[in-house]
Amino acid sequence: MSDKFDGPETEAMYEISMNGFADESIGDVETTNAYDLVMGPFDKPPLKGYVGGIIEHTSQGFIHGEVFKSKKALTKKWKAIEKSVEEDSPSED
Repeated sequence: MSDKFDGPETEAMYEISMNGFADESIGDVETTNAYDLVMGPFDKPPLKGYVGGIIEHTSQGFIHGEVFKSKKALTKKWKAIEKSVEEDSPSED
């Protein structure tokens, strides 16, 4: 595992997202950090048993992740991230 990932689940989700399978993406690494929503179901370790996860890309090149066993919890967290990114994004005025 590379030092840029905080765990094997994060690295697995990153590989999925880089292969074009992120379900949603929001943000920018330079202003708000960038986030990808990766939905399961997953049938292989280390993601087996999770309904999905969220990965965060930082401007320093680190990738953080959080996996969820509950779709409700995943959706709640994603909506909070969307709200935060929208509030923190520079306006285009």
